[in-house]
Amino acid sequence: MVMLGCESFEEATSLWGELFSALKVTDEDELWAKFLDSEFRSWRSPDLSGYFNAPSSLNAKDYFDFESSLDYPAKQFVADLKAIIQLKKHLTRRQWVSMVESLLRIATASHVFWIAALNIELFEAIKKIMSGSDIDLAKAEFWDRVSKLDYVSYGQYSARAIKAYSTGYLKSRVGINLLVHLINKKDERDVISFESIDKAIDDLSTKLSPEVVGTFWSEYQKIIESDSRIVQGKKGSASNIGEFIRHVLGKRQTSETGLASYDQGYYLAKRGAGAWEVSMGPVAVLTLVHACTHEKSGTSNIEDLFMHIRRYGIELTIQDITSSSLERTLRNLGLVVDSPDAEGGMVLLSPFESLLKVNK
Repeated sequence: MVMLGCESFEEATSLWGELFSALKVTDEDELWAKFLDSEFRSWRSPDLSGYFNAPSSLNAKDYFDFESSLDYPAKQFVADLKAIIQLKKHLTRRQWVSMVESLLRIATASHVFWIAALNIELFEAIKKIMSGSDIDLAKAEFWDRVSKLDYVSYGQYSARAIKAYSTGYLKSRVGINLLVHLINKKDERDVISFESIDKAIDDLSTKLSPEVVGTFWSEYQKIIESDSRIVQGKKGSASNIGEFIRHVLGKRQTSETGLASYDQGYYLAKRGAGAWEVSMGPVAVLTLVHACTHEKSGTSNIEDLFMHIRRYGIELTIQDITSSSLERTLRNLGLVVDSPDAEGGMVLLSPFESLLKVNK
């Protein structure tokens, strides 16, 4: 995600090092953090004593320069991570780690959603081309649909969307991989290049033949019907994807006294024994408001926050905020003030602006 979201491999390497340095416990950290670090180090095997002294190296071969004009979660994650790293020296370690964790939760889950959407829309484009549609039109529609980051809606139940993307990803991957396999098998060599999506679509299109298309649909249907539980997301990779998203975004459930409010960085929550619905905890709200207002020239309004959250795939409007607990959370944390001149009627207040100015 770091490499995908950065504009160059050098930028990714630099940010990777900054994150590692921020996560390290140094002499500048609070006493409790230093005590725990010392204690955990004493448990470590002697041959691993220097294991965490330097970050793992990023491989330049893994760097992929994706469509630069497109918005996608990894790009927003990199920008927000830089903003959160700068807060480290101004907060307690627990406060800072809670914000890092909350950012990682929304970023990793939305990245999985995005990967699923990318595969679903790519397979849709390929199916249109196999049906005789114009290649350029299919590619244009693909990029238009991929640019829309609207995976779940705020205040709505999440189960249906999670299942749709996890099972859709599985069926799309099966279709793409099968078609590539059939084409390569016919040519007796690898002929599809995935250097870019446009190039992959062009390569696939030029190699399609009635024989390949006929074989594809026959074999694809057999695979899809071979185990309905896998395709329905009840087991296998689709089930794992769905469980990952729900676990990462969901509020930790506990029956222990006093720990019900321990997790405040969530993005899915239950009302009693009800279903999971999209809802943000206080730390999640604080994290994204800071990221939204960080180093902005001029004031930010509530619509700016909506746009920021949408870049992680959560659809949100002013109607959603008034019908949920989000407005109350924003007001309780002192993150908004009413303003008739602001878009949406509310101005965002940077939660750490004064702190950052004093410590510059």
